[in-house]
Amino acid sequence: MAHDYFELEVRLAAEQATERISSVLDENGLLVGLTGDKPLVGKIKGNEFCVWRRTYYRNSWRATLCGSFKPSNSGCVICGRFRFHPFVRPFTIIFLGMVFIVLVIGIMKIYLEWMKGSFDPITLLVVLVPLVAMISFIYATIWNKRQWKDDEEFMREIIKDLFKDTLVNT
Repeated sequence: MAHDYFELEVRLAAEQATERISSVLDENGLLVGLTGDKPLVGKIKGNEFCVWRRTYYRNSWRATLCGSFKPSNSGCVICGRFRFHPFVRPFTIIFLGMVFIVLVIGIMKIYLEWMKGSFDPITLLVVLVPLVAMISFIYATIWNKRQWKDDEEFMREIIKDLFKDTLVNT
């Protein structure tokens, strides 16, 4: 999944652009995904923001637009990148690493038991569980690529539509 760049130059000051984005944004909170009716959820701190599409469930692997409002001669530039939640990449690496280690240990144990001539069916579970976890993770990743594109297009359209009357270069 590419981390696509987003940039939009508008004829508004950064404060006014912040207010406009706030109008379609529910501030991130404990139950914000379950409550509210605005299309985007996220945080705005000063001239920086991080927003994602409203869903009524948690999914850190979904597209998140993080960026800032930078002053320009004609107003401000809204720029940012679509990316994962910051903890997703390290979690994924650690999770897949642990699953891979358990898988390799299980395969070695099965091989050693097979060489001795005493095979324990429980050992097969030690291999099947991480194998199923890896296959499920790969399937979820493929499904999430479709979701990522949909979310990215949705957020681009919401933000462009929000500033359509103030765009500098259309």
